[in-house]
Amino acid sequence: MIAALAPPGLVVVEADGPFADEEADAREEAYIQSAVGKRRREFRTGRACARAALARFGIEDFAVLPNEDGAPCWPPGMVGSITHTSSYCASAVAREREILGVGIDAETAEPLKEGLARMVCTRSELDRLSSLKDDSAGRWAKLVFSAKESVFKYYYPLARTRLDFADLEIDISPDPGRFAARLLNWDRPAAAGARTFEGRFGWSMDHVFTIVT
Repeated sequence: MIAALAPPGLVVVEADGPFADEEADAREEAYIQSAVGKRRREFRTGRACARAALARFGIEDFAVLPNEDGAPCWPPGMVGSITHTSSYCASAVAREREILGVGIDAETAEPLKEGLARMVCTRSELDRLSSLKDDSAGRWAKLVFSAKESVFKYYYPLARTRLDFADLEIDISPDPGRFAARLLNWDRPAAAGARTFEGRFGWSMDHVFTIVT
């Protein structure tokens, strides 16, 4: 699904279904050798997607290890992002000269619980969601959460600053499947000169997907 949202120049590799142990890379495995099984499977498959995406650019045998701040370390001249749930993984990779930054996120489609929504959403976002009926407010809150996660992944490599949920406000345009994110906190620096960011989203039966480039 993320591949369907991606602009030209961005290569997306997705994995849907059981995680394959044979996709492990010894250098990446060494990093997570003490992690629990679920974490190891998700890390392994996300990195397998990332290496497969890099191979589309002719970059072989590159271990996508976390750097000192925990973010994936990409080859020089490349940008990328990784996301995973218990049943879905994806990585998006591009040449930096074509796409300056990318953030992707996938979340399960269950509605976000009200208490979590209050942690994730600003007052304006909550006010807009309160007009929705049944569990649709929780589903749109989950989309807001995913959109902010994508912006976090896009923003940090460019601004070298971590954002909180309250630092961003998401404006969703349901019909074209697009959203805009705006930096509310003026103490946070612009990313490549920008304080607003545009993204796309989509739904499947089981997941919500977001992307920012």
